[in-house]
Amino acid sequence: MLPRVECMRIQHPPDIYGQKQRQKPRERRKEFVSLAELVEVLGIEGQSVKRDVMMSDVPKFVLDREFDAPCELVWRTWTEEVLLARWYGPGVETVIHELDVRAGGMWRNEMRMQGRSSYEVMKYTQVVPSERLVWLQSMTDEAWNVIANPWMANWPQVLLTTVSFEERDGRTHLRLVWEPHEANDAEIAGFAEALGGLSRGWGKGMDVLAEMLVELQQ
Repeated sequence: MLPRVECMRIQHPPDIYGQKQRQKPRERRKEFVSLAELVEVLGIEGQSVKRDVMMSDVPKFVLDREFDAPCELVWRTWTEEVLLARWYGPGVETVIHELDVRAGGMWRNEMRMQGRSSYEVMKYTQVVPSERLVWLQSMTDEAWNVIANPWMANWPQVLLTTVSFEERDGRTHLRLVWEPHEANDAEIAGFAEALGGLSRGWGKGMDVLAEMLVELQQ
């Protein structure tokens, strides 16, 4: 399980997404879903998910999954708004405010639960159709200003996400790699400490995605 932590004072990072940061943090942090609530609704890791932890200079979370579907269809579930919203953030209502899947494009995402919301923004840095997606990911406030994680001290303010797709005999092998981006020592240590619980949300999402792919092929 993810560690239970106290909320931390919010500090704004550099303007990596080309947005003007606020001078003072907003006071509406209670509107966000708590970490404990998110862990509870995301469920446990699916048995068919293979998780690995790669440790080098920067810790990496690696998830491998094979789907009984062609690569083109799996790619669509990651790049089409209606399909993406069905599996991303299982157990909550996912609302995609913007999805521009191209290098330099943005994905602005909101997850709603029990009348409250959490927000995140992803900036695509590489898009190779049916092969590879790379983006920088951060938590934000409701105005899409990047913020520190309000529930986990020393959580990286920017994560580099790489998703690779490979078709093998009509099936698709997917690999997701999550790692801190330009992080300080405290953020790297915080990410390494949380590695053991990261498969919960991603694993549950992959289970929902697998079920959805079966439905789409009927």
